[in-house]
Amino acid sequence: MEIEKFVKEIRKGNIVAFPTETSYGLACDPFNEKAVRKLHELKKEPLDKPILLIVASKQMIDEIANLGENGLKLVEKFMPGPLTLIAKKRKSVPDFLSKEKVAFRISSNEIANKLSRKFGKPITGTSANLHEKKPAFSEKEVKKYFGEEILLIDAGKLQKSEASTIFDLEEKKIIREGPVSEKEIKKVLES
Repeated sequence: MEIEKFVKEIRKGNIVAFPTETSYGLACDPFNEKAVRKLHELKKEPLDKPILLIVASKQMIDEIANLGENGLKLVEKFMPGPLTLIAKKRKSVPDFLSKEKVAFRISSNEIANKLSRKFGKPITGTSANLHEKKPAFSEKEVKKYFGEEILLIDAGKLQKSEASTIFDLEEKKIIREGPVSEKEIKKVLES
């Protein structure tokens, strides 16, 4: 698979559907305001809805978020994997993407990870669906939502799994329950 071809499209401001460890996601350049606006419009969702980022490494996390000790512990234990953290954002994250905080995870899906690594910075990782609809787990479902409007890295039918757990580091609480339980998170934070 020629990842570079899809990275070029993201650099041009286009949107690419790609597999993650939970479902298909939609990637664009989160630092390109036009691309982010296009992504919101494509998903028919409010422009102020936060979009999570897929990052390839801890170094990339440091560039976008203030992790603190607790965040570092959770990254060490659960990433790559289905845990999304919300942390105080750094100045490098534009306000059109998010005002105060940023949500991110290191994906355990090889394609998702490679896409971010080759792009050289975070990519958006919002699920490939219309606002408040079910996420897409196959090429057919992605096309049902978006037709030919976006490029697709076809990884076949993905195994259905629940969306990632979302944990807010500032508020020390789970925003969305997923594969990583509150009990597991607390255990790590108390160690």
